[in-house]
Amino acid sequence: MVAALLFASCDNEMIWDYASASMIVRITDDSGTNLLDTTQTGHLFQKGMGMLETSYKTNDKDDPYVRHEEPIQTLEAYRQKTGTRAYIGPWAGAVLTKSPDKKEPVLFIGEFSEHSGSGDIELTEALFGEPDQRELTLKFDDGRSVTISYVHAASLSHKLKTKAKVVEKSEGLNVSVDFDTQYSVDYLYVEQ
Repeated sequence: MVAALLFASCDNEMIWDYASASMIVRITDDSGTNLLDTTQTGHLFQKGMGMLETSYKTNDKDDPYVRHEEPIQTLEAYRQKTGTRAYIGPWAGAVLTKSPDKKEPVLFIGEFSEHSGSGDIELTEALFGEPDQRELTLKFDDGRSVTISYVHAASLSHKLKTKAKVVEKSEGLNVSVDFDTQYSVDYLYVEQ
């Protein structure tokens, strides 16, 4: 009864809190070799780590896309930059790490939130925007690339919708993407 009275006394302002989501990207060649594994011949990082480009569509006719580019990081570089795991859930960008279950090399991309890694965009635009309006591209220094279209949306009934699909990739790359409420602590602090 006390709880009901407290909620009834609140004004019309609401606090919105939606779960962040992250992508786990796996890339193999046609023979099944994990191209994210730097111990394998022909891996994607022989010439450098490459870049992650995120973009989303706007209604601006002169500049219809907002783009943001940042380097793909090793796990060590990410940890040196952040220094602590006390704050879980900041945008990490793309980090080469290992899956907590199989210990296989994967790219962790996330956590996607109201900023979606693309700078200060409005909460409503990022979470309630039209599907297929946001993309990210992994540009590897050897010239290969993968482009993924994604949706991170929430309904007014608090249902989170995450969806990702590969829309373009270099020849010979097999890409799988898991996009859901996967948290950075599971991938960026695997052994802890």
